[in-house]
Formats: sequence, C-alpha cells, structure tokens
Amino acid sequence: MHRLGQPELIKNRKDFEDNIDSIAGVFASEGYPIGGMIARLHATEKERLLEAIHCLFEGCRYSTIAMAASAIEFRLLEFMKQANPDTKEDFGRRTFGSLIEECLNEPVYSKKLPERHRPLLELCNQFRVFSVHPKTELIGQNEAISVINLAFSFILDERLD
Repeated sequence: MHRLGQPELIKNRKDFEDNIDSIAGVFASEGYPIGGMIARLHATEKERLLEAIHCLFEGCRYSTIAMAASAIEFRLLEFMKQANPDTKEDFGRRTFGSLIEECLNEPVYSKKLPERHRPLLELCNQFRVFSVHPKTELIGQNEAISVINLAFSFILDERLD
C-alpha cells in the first residue's frame, strides 16, 4: 500500500495492478481476519480511522495524526469508563493529555492497561501535540503511518474492550 502512495515507484499499469493484486491477496487470505477485527470497532472509531487513512493518502500528515489520535482518545475514554464504572467524572471535558496521564498514573486504570500501551499512548500524544499546535517539529510520512499503525494496535487490542 505504501508503494501506491509513491508515484515514482509505479512505473506503469502492470506495476499498479501487481500492487493492487498483492494487497487484495493479503486481505483475501484466511490468515488475515480483517472483517472480524473491523466489526469490533465502534462507528466513531471507524469513521475517524477512515478519515486518518484518507488524510494520509492525500498527503495531509498532520491531519492524519490528529484523526488517528482522536480514534485512540475515543477508545481510551471507553476503557476508562469500563475500568471505573462508579466514577461520576465527565471524561469528555478533559484533554487527551490529561486522560493519558490519569490512565497511566491512577492504579484503577493503570493496573488494567496492558503494559505495551503505556509508551504507545505517550508517543501518540506527543505526535498529536506536534500535529495540532504550531510547533517547529515537522511530521513526515513515516511518522503519520506509524501513528495510524499504533492507533490500530491500541484499538484492536481485545483487552481494552
């Protein structure tokens, strides 16, 4: 898929068709249960991830990261509500950064959060800050792709359901 986003790598129609066939083959194989994974996503997560992917293909790297982080934030909110159903706090009014900080530091959440997602949340938030605030940091295609991949890793983790 990455090759399709780089026109200089696609020399002719046969190159294009070979890449499309390769992608279709991966998604058609029985070892890649994408239908089941996507079915587990909430409609809001689907919409935001699709928009992130669309932004990526349009070359809008900053928007890509913002939308992928938005999908992560939605799942994080749901995780926190399930981890502490007795809370009366309105998480929707909190910033993404403050939600991450509380999730990582408050035992009611941190004990239930898989260890592998701790650095993922911090990294995605840092790139989100770079992408939505006027900073001097440049965001490249590789960073945008990485944040989308991390978003899928977080959102598709069944332990967060």
